[in-house]
Amino acid sequence: MVMNAKTMQTEAPPAQSEITNLLERLAQAEASLEAMRKGKVDALGICESSGDQVLTLKGSEKHYRLLIEAMNEGALTILADGTILYCNPRFAEMVQTPIKKIIGGSLYHFVEIKDHSSLQRQLRQIPSVGVKAEFTLCATCSTGVRLPAQLSLRPLDVQGVSMVAVVATDQTDRKRYEEKLRIQKEELEQRVATRTAELTQVNEALQAAQEELHAHARELEQKVTHRTAELQATVSSLEQFCYTIAHDLRAPLRTMHGFSSALLDDFAPALNDVARGYARRITDASTRMDEQIRALLAYGRLNSSEMPLISTDPGPLLEQLAKSEEFKHARVDLRTPLPKVFANPIALRQVMENLLGNAVKFVAAGTVPQVCVSAKAQGDTVRLLIEDNGIGIDPKYHHRIFKVFERVTGSAYPGTGIGLAIVQKGVERMGGRVGVESEPGKGSRFWIELRKADEASETPGSTSVVV
Repeated sequence: MVMNAKTMQTEAPPAQSEITNLLERLAQAEASLEAMRKGKVDALGICESSGDQVLTLKGSEKHYRLLIEAMNEGALTILADGTILYCNPRFAEMVQTPIKKIIGGSLYHFVEIKDHSSLQRQLRQIPSVGVKAEFTLCATCSTGVRLPAQLSLRPLDVQGVSMVAVVATDQTDRKRYEEKLRIQKEELEQRVATRTAELTQVNEALQAAQEELHAHARELEQKVTHRTAELQATVSSLEQFCYTIAHDLRAPLRTMHGFSSALLDDFAPALNDVARGYARRITDASTRMDEQIRALLAYGRLNSSEMPLISTDPGPLLEQLAKSEEFKHARVDLRTPLPKVFANPIALRQVMENLLGNAVKFVAAGTVPQVCVSAKAQGDTVRLLIEDNGIGIDPKYHHRIFKVFERVTGSAYPGTGIGLAIVQKGVERMGGRVGVESEPGKGSRFWIELRKADEASETPGSTSVVV
């Protein structure tokens, strides 16, 4: 069935006849549009200045119309001037307007006024491949709905009539997502800016602190250098003072010793027993005083002089000491070979001489001194052991015997009270430790620990350690 939309003209009817005719034509048009929307017709007549045209819908195209009716995007068919010839239910839903009020109207009625010029330009210059643009759709009702949408425009030629196919895609979710992303981006940028400012501030504070620290370090280094120079000058002055005092003290001591010895040698018959006793006491006292001065000088030299450490074999050094006149009356057992150690040969000799001297000196009357020297490797150190059969030392005095002028035997045994102090100072200057294990009546075991000399230290051209 073909329904003609062309109106029939009549000859100048009266006013009432014209009104009736217009009402009939309006009813026919509405019926035609309703029939097309419901698929009851398959043709449409269009009256134009160039002549009437009839658009037919082929049977095979009905399936496409059903698809468009069911799609989730708005679909329109319009003329170049924006007149809407067709719309699907989704578009009507998007603009919240009934379909019967949309068809026959203008697309401009559903696009915001600010977008009219853009829409008009797009409709005039649609390329053959179509074009996409974003517009804001609005409802003609009073709901005030504003819907962001993307309109895809593509030219159509339907039976010689130029039309435009329009697909309207709802952009609400995308715009909402973009807005959310924008807000998140701004928040992130703000957080980054804030954090950057904080880090910049912290970095500046850190740089200022580092500069201040470097300044303090430089100042401290200068103070240390200055103080070290002062201490070195003081130590040098004290050493010179000690040597001077020692020389000045030893001169009168030698005089006292000489004259007292002369009295005993030359005038002994003229002296009674008391006078001879006084002279002998003067001689002994001057001798002890001279020994103490020499011991103090030796202690001072250990404390202040440079002490290069090299790989040293204690065996030959101890063999020389054992054969000396001082130890001929004692039995010295050297359990060689002994491990090599890092030591200063001169300081090590003095330490061992003092320890062996104490071992053979502090024995009970009538007892032959017996000394055993052995060694025990312990990791990267070597412990040298000096064991004797002497009178022993009460454990409560072990911490005192290595101090200057500390004597726990009274005057029963000769000595200066500095020998073990020299031992401790010498071992410490060589980077080692010293200790004792002893009980009264059970002898003593003195030990010193020094760093074990490795193979590299024994190779030619190896460097020594200066303490």
